[in-house]
Amino acid sequence: IANRAYLGLLILIGLIPWIGWIFGIVWMIVFGFNGEKWALENRDNKYRDEEEFRKVMGGWNRAGFVAFIIGIVLFVIAILILIFVLVFAFNSYNNFDNGYRD
Repeated sequence: IANRAYLGLLILIGLIPWIGWIFGIVWMIVFGFNGEKWALENRDNKYRDEEEFRKVMGGWNRAGFVAFIIGIVLFVIAILILIFVLVFAFNSYNNFDNGYRD
């Protein structure tokens, strides 16, 4: 939105139940490859030249990479917590069941 590349808002179609997530994933890939080029080619952007645009986008690219890494780490932590909870739940169930069989 800040670079006036409003095609990125099509990602909101991903909110449609059942098929929206498929379009959302495809559109994230397409916009990921073309978004910076579309923002640079936009006549309404407020950058003096391509060098200034690249400098600003460099900061955003680093921020995006850090957010991606944090997302992966949080996803792995969530999976580990889920595994821990499931193991604990099944272990408790087996102990409970074995207590009544004896």
